[in-house]
Amino acid sequence: MKYDSVLGLQTELERGLAVESRAEAWHERPGKYWLGSAVRDELAGFGNALLGQSFLAAGSFSDTLRRVFVAPAPISTPPMLGVAQGRHRSDYRLAIRLETDQEIRSSQVERIMQKARGEVEVRVSGRIRPLVGPIAQLRGRCRPLRMGASVAHLATTAGTAGLFVQRPGGPTSLLMSNNHVLANVNKARIGDPILQPARSDSGNAKTDLIGTLYQFMPLQRDGINLADCALCELQSDIPVDSAGLPDGVRLEGVASVPPDELLGADVGKTGRSTGTTRGTVSAVNMRPRVWYGRKRLEFAGQFEVEGVGGAPFSGLGDSGSLVYQVSGGSARGLGLLFAGGGAADVTYASPLAPLLATLDVQLAP
Repeated sequence: MKYDSVLGLQTELERGLAVESRAEAWHERPGKYWLGSAVRDELAGFGNALLGQSFLAAGSFSDTLRRVFVAPAPISTPPMLGVAQGRHRSDYRLAIRLETDQEIRSSQVERIMQKARGEVEVRVSGRIRPLVGPIAQLRGRCRPLRMGASVAHLATTAGTAGLFVQRPGGPTSLLMSNNHVLANVNKARIGDPILQPARSDSGNAKTDLIGTLYQFMPLQRDGINLADCALCELQSDIPVDSAGLPDGVRLEGVASVPPDELLGADVGKTGRSTGTTRGTVSAVNMRPRVWYGRKRLEFAGQFEVEGVGGAPFSGLGDSGSLVYQVSGGSARGLGLLFAGGGAADVTYASPLAPLLATLDVQLAP
């Protein structure tokens, strides 16, 4: 299929899934119409007496009330859709990502596959989560501060220093990472301390303060998120290597790659937990649903990366890493890593170029 055709099909299907989700959510609100048992039983007795045996033959009025006011209909998890590579470079198909094996047999997935005429790539990704968590691999104090170093808000576990940016007329040096790394999933306040290394990597607020929270993009539970991102204003006395990556590679710009050309691209990242890894972009324009504790947030316009040779591309603590393309001794930034894992061990990242434009920042020299 052509890329635009798959994109149009994805949009059409997502609209349908959204309508279904709203309809199911209406049935899952017993609190709004819930009746006390005494009132319900009284109404049930009245209804049965009024309607008689003909109604009872199809089920008692009491049972009907119980179904309407007490027992919510179970809500299924809609598939996550995107665009995947087809049989050759200029061929594309619909990417379907599921949380459980059971969803493969759901009526929703069957309808989607029929609509796509079998031009699909189905994978069970499992639950996708932010990649910040318990210590996976200790990271120490890093001066000058570099991309890939352990970093976090004082109240969170370790994440990764993504890249260094600046705003015209603003602070000369800003560090970009994730909201859940630097802003504690919206709980932090502007001006809160940021540590390197992170507290869970033995960082200390007295000796390892590198700056303060400068700005973050709020994560929305009820809306669509475009990125999990935050900025730290670095202290003037913190030395920074703003372009250095492993193996002598230097970050020299940002790649503005159309989504259809990004599919199949070889990419890399340097993160606090798994170091430097290589991967391949396996899907674009994805709408992953990410579990932040017990809350599930939806994102749009993200790209998916899978590791090379069966090795994971990322792990817990790599949140905030810069995803980049390397050519010779130079690299160009592609995205900001923010989530992954699950049964398929995939990684999700937000496209970097539109993110920089939204925040009105540019790469630091």
